[in-house]
Amino acid sequence: MNGLFRSILVLATGLLALTACSQTTGPASETVYVPLPPPPPVSPYLSITATTGQGKNLYFTYKFDTKTVQHVIETPDTAQYPLGAVDLQNGALFYAERDATGSDQLVKLDLATQRKETLTTDLFAINSIIPTGDKVILATAEKRKDVVQLASYDLRANMLTYWMKPEDHDTSVRSLSYNPFTRKLYATLYSFAESSQNMEKANETQADDVVAATHRVVEYDLDGNALRELYKAREVIPSFSVSKDAKLALVRSAPMVHKQRENYLHYLDSGKKEKLDLPELGRIEEMYLSVDKQGFYFAGTLKNPPKHLAPVAGALNGLYYYDFATRTVTLLFSMPDTYINNFVLLDGASAAAQ
Repeated sequence: MNGLFRSILVLATGLLALTACSQTTGPASETVYVPLPPPPPVSPYLSITATTGQGKNLYFTYKFDTKTVQHVIETPDTAQYPLGAVDLQNGALFYAERDATGSDQLVKLDLATQRKETLTTDLFAINSIIPTGDKVILATAEKRKDVVQLASYDLRANMLTYWMKPEDHDTSVRSLSYNPFTRKLYATLYSFAESSQNMEKANETQADDVVAATHRVVEYDLDGNALRELYKAREVIPSFSVSKDAKLALVRSAPMVHKQRENYLHYLDSGKKEKLDLPELGRIEEMYLSVDKQGFYFAGTLKNPPKHLAPVAGALNGLYYYDFATRTVTLLFSMPDTYINNFVLLDGASAAAQ
């Protein structure tokens, strides 16, 4: 299947039911850790995954300090969902690659030596990859469950740990984002059973759309501890990103499964929700609030863009920045015959000090 038009595959049903053998649930005991060398300071950056019509995944970084895009590496496009993250702390690319069974596994590629290492064996698909130093946080489906779970791969212990309880076959992850300054994660969770029931009801009544299951956004630390619930609504929430000071969130949501998504600013202290009027924007596939809260980055298209904002000839979308105060849009990156699938905000050891 062409990677340009694929969406996340693992949200509903039909996963293989095999028993995992090398992964664990819950904290490990009596683990001997091999220390990693301290990572060099790295300024905030976006890691970008794009797919070409020639069956390749291209990985780029966009650095805020220099405002430049750099091509880092490419891999064959084999995964069900093209996904990867350039980790400048560890000098590696973490990405999803299809195995002999047709499932996707987490792979590490050393950028200096080109050494490739497959880190997992029992996953079915991967929807999010977030390197955080000594861990890689995943939103992933394993072969024995029908839901997308949170998990972390410890690079020191070479171990994958699931954060959900093994008996929980209902809680599923819709989206996952990371705040590198507070080192907190924000997972949008929903009930798989409620979502399935709403779908069945819509089919029975031949409704034009499906009522969204209740979604809630939960803040986690990097050890998998749920800290607090930030948002809860009967909405599909494909995107929820939090500002550097953890006081503002950018929310993309809709009350119906197939209804056009709206964009909001959500003030975490007061609970106030402010709808953003963005008539000039077209399709949005991915979005992230800027570090200074002055705007947001998004992958998508514009409605009737002027020449200087149109993606280059042959590009299927572009990476843009939208400024709240001036309502101006800036094209940051586009490439012929290329589709930007996703991007993620990452940082190095200096993030908390900035």
